[in-house]
Amino acid sequence: NMAEVAGAADTPTEDVAVPPGDDDKGRYEAALREGKVILLLVHTANAPILKQKRVRADTSSTFASVIDHVRRKLKTDNVYLFVNSSFQPAPDELIGDIFRCFHSKGLLVINYALSEAWG
Repeated sequence: NMAEVAGAADTPTEDVAVPPGDDDKGRYEAALREGKVILLLVHTANAPILKQKRVRADTSSTFASVIDHVRRKLKTDNVYLFVNSSFQPAPDELIGDIFRCFHSKGLLVINYALSEAWG
């Protein structure tokens, strides 16, 4: 569980099972009501594949908490994260705000790499 690793309640947690179905709007609305959204962490280029690709994050958490999580899991400070393979949000951006603007099918896709892949 990511919250246990970080020791903070506002970090992403790994207890996610995405329900099957095509009710993306319902999944999106339910996630926002719960205050937690699902992040899909996708490796890019030479980055190792994480064992836990789907994580749940509080909407009030910052993007910095996701960066820290991926750094800890990959055991490196040299990591770059991009939303939808296109841009790097500021570390102080709220996960909920990023999710509202850029989610796809109820998931926020975050690509990670060990070198700058997009930018």
